[in-house]
Amino acid sequence: MKIETTKTSKEIELPYYCTDNICHVFKIFSKEHCICVTHGVGIESRINIVHSGMPFELQSPETQCTKEVFQKMYDEALAEINEALEL
Repeated sequence: MKIETTKTSKEIELPYYCTDNICHVFKIFSKEHCICVTHGVGIESRINIVHSGMPFELQSPETQCTKEVFQKMYDEALAEINEALEL
């Protein structure tokens, strides 16, 4: 079996905010880590610390977004998580 992979590099300034335009937003805050927020209709909201390369490895293309877009989705996910913890 032959497997080909390609490596690309992208220069970014930290913090870097991006989205997959589906249900994830990311805040890359270091060379190794980023905050991944998963939130949307019909899915469980999550906030995780993941490897900073994750946004660039998703099947859907990564798109840079604003801090405000990230913060809105983060706040909505956090509210949903807090509400679930109160049950």
